[in-house]
Amino acid sequence: MRSDWLVLLFVSCAEGSEIDCKHGVYNNATQSCQCFDHWATAGITDTVDFLEGVCEQYRCQSDQECQRILNIGYATCPIKGWNCYCGWEWAVKFGGHGWETPRKDGGGECMGVMYTFSVWATLCVSNILATAWMFFLPLAVICLPFGKKRSICDHRRPSFWNWARQLFGCQSECRGACVMNTSCTLDSILDNMAWTVYVLDLGIWFYMFMSLVLIIVLFIWSIALWIAIFIVLAATAIAGMCAAMGDAGSSGDCCTIDCCNPGDTGAGLDCCCFCPHSPADPIAFNSDAFYISGAYPSEPCYCGGSSEMDRCSFCCCLQPLAWLIFVFPAMPENAWGGFFGYFCFGTHILTPTERLYQGGNYLIEFFGMSWRRRNDLHSNEAWRALVRDFLLGESPIADENSLLARQHTLGRRFSGGNYHEVEQHLSDGSEQEIVTIGRARAIKINRSFDESDGCVPSSFEDYLDNKCWICMSSNVEWDLWLSCHHLFCSACSTVMLQRSMPCPLCRVSSSVVKRGHAALE
Repeated sequence: MRSDWLVLLFVSCAEGSEIDCKHGVYNNATQSCQCFDHWATAGITDTVDFLEGVCEQYRCQSDQECQRILNIGYATCPIKGWNCYCGWEWAVKFGGHGWETPRKDGGGECMGVMYTFSVWATLCVSNILATAWMFFLPLAVICLPFGKKRSICDHRRPSFWNWARQLFGCQSECRGACVMNTSCTLDSILDNMAWTVYVLDLGIWFYMFMSLVLIIVLFIWSIALWIAIFIVLAATAIAGMCAAMGDAGSSGDCCTIDCCNPGDTGAGLDCCCFCPHSPADPIAFNSDAFYISGAYPSEPCYCGGSSEMDRCSFCCCLQPLAWLIFVFPAMPENAWGGFFGYFCFGTHILTPTERLYQGGNYLIEFFGMSWRRRNDLHSNEAWRALVRDFLLGESPIADENSLLARQHTLGRRFSGGNYHEVEQHLSDGSEQEIVTIGRARAIKINRSFDESDGCVPSSFEDYLDNKCWICMSSNVEWDLWLSCHHLFCSACSTVMLQRSMPCPLCRVSSSVVKRGHAALE
């Protein structure tokens, strides 16, 4: 096929004979091809034709010229000086080199497969970029009434917002207090329109990603062959290095440890794979582990960040793409905030006591999105022991300085002073007892829990056995956390609510719990 011309080139030069210049004539004096009008020898980007040194590059000037010379009604000249763009049907002709007229003088040529793909992909991406806003903008407006009820501190998670804050030196120092915050802050405003912000973030990310794709496809015609060559050379070099280093190479594999597991003390500062919720230094693993770090049911480890991104070889090679993957917008954890959360669902953090949601509504539960969190840490015995010791004050990592700092941040002490009971008069004339625990509220239902309460199965088994997952003890009262439907004895639950801790099983906070009797014997 066309690659045979390279052989013919060297053979012809060796024999001193003339070369078939295709769309030109060979000049013995200069020992080169002189091309006809509108033809030229290929540039370095068309590597094979460049090595052949023959007149294979047609220089189109207009769409009309391409259509007239090639007799193809839809042929175009996307870039002057290039071959005509004729679509895939003509690109695969002549072994993927592109169809060309049989006349040597005055003919024309279509782009081959590689160039056709570049132009076709560029046109597709350009059209998507021109019309994508028609999808994202209306969807963002539709989502305006939907906010989120903050149940996870996201100030240390990868996002555009946190990256921008870090870029301008305004990185948040929040240590979990934002979850129960009832004051008007930037976070509370964004929470009330969280789904609109999410759609806009997704739109910005999409435009940045497609712009990166556009840059790639614009130059794929010139780099595809060289990338293939470099991949072969790199694979050969890596294989040689691994063979030379032998077992010594394994010592540099910092990602063999589980850096998202707080019990794995091998996860240090040199780990290129890191978890945004894990402490940077295991020695500093303190009470923050139970609020903004520690174990998570299904939290991915990221290759990125600031210093962590610089240490990872993958990110150094493809840093723009790695950064985009790193800051991919995370979906809000629920739709219990905003207009609907306050006026319709009764799930907003500021919802009055008499309108609090008390469970049992399938539509509201759907918008609570607990169905997205199917895993928990019920089987993680090491994590259970850490939680138990922390709540009972027996943990060596529950240092006093960290607790005092958190108390100051939350504006209260962990004492019985923020625990009181009130009676609420319902519309039917009956009374219901509400227990205020810190900034959370426990609704006494004066009955036992059953399957209709939608409890998590593993947690419901603990309840039936009257054996709390945390303290492994029995109790006459149990609390059902409405944000996640996990059950704990009222003693452990009260301490966690006083401290504004998230659920230790799924790491989701709850500002409202239902308090019921222990299971009947």
